Amino acid sequence: MNRKQPRQDVFPQCGIVTSVNENYRVKVFLPLLGIETDFIRVGSQYVGAGWGLWARPHVGNEVLVDFPNGDLNNGIVVCRLYSEECDPAPAEGDNLTLVHESGSVLRFDQAGNVLLEAKGVLTLNGVKVNIN
Repeated sequence: MNRKQPRQDVFPQCGIVTSVNENYRVKVFLPLLGIETDFIRVGSQYVGAGWGLWARPHVGNEVLVDFPNGDLNNGIVVCRLYSEECDPAPAEGDNLTLVHESGSVLRFDQAGNVLLEAKGVLTLNGVKVNIN
């Protein structure tokens, strides 16, 4: 993308991820603007120095991109969006459910129960592991 001057008329845009790199950045095609971004950052709800939650978008995912101060050179992927090609995991009440593309599941329910289901090997490591 050519470097552009900050604009006041640039608002959050829906786009499609076109490329992903190993530096936690993605390129996004923005149909309404008719441009592809440079590699831009991906936001996370839980982040720290060497720890956090990382769920890298895949090529073809629909995302929401914001441009702080209207700067097209510094977009940030705010979140991924469900679409016809990318349906959400089945909802089960007020449960918090994480389903990996492999089919493995981590689910927390309102009764305090936790379900962990691995489609492959389940490994527990720790100084001490208690199983009641």
